[in-house]
Amino acid sequence: MSKLQDAMRQLQTQLQASEDDSQALQRFVTACLEPSLPPNKVVWACHTMLPKVLSKHATSVSKDPTSAQVLLEVARIYLRFATVIGQNTPRPLLAQILQPLQTLTTIRDPKIALAGRHALAAVRAAGVKGSVPAVGVPPP
Repeated sequence: MSKLQDAMRQLQTQLQASEDDSQALQRFVTACLEPSLPPNKVVWACHTMLPKVLSKHATSVSKDPTSAQVLLEVARIYLRFATVIGQNTPRPLLAQILQPLQTLTTIRDPKIALAGRHALAAVRAAGVKGSVPAVGVPPP
């Protein structure tokens, strides 16, 4: 099993438990930074796991400071991989990938909302600059 698959499995296990997800999220980021990992795998991993983290913590952010920290970390992950996600995602799928990220911009905590807006703008900008067109979709 690859490091990425192992990190994704650990993160999924943590999400199902009611424990702190920070360490599993850190292992996930480390696995995504593996130099030999192709960009499309990073996009797939982020699109698979980050919405799950967002949905778990977005509802409890006002009551749980740990959730606020996890959501800030998710925004940082999106920022860190903005270029990879934006430039290696077919345009029609980019909107689908950005949809969960927009959740961060609606959080009442101003730090999280701001981080979410920055991450959203970074992924969008990277997608505009170099997004891969989908098969059968003419370039703009």
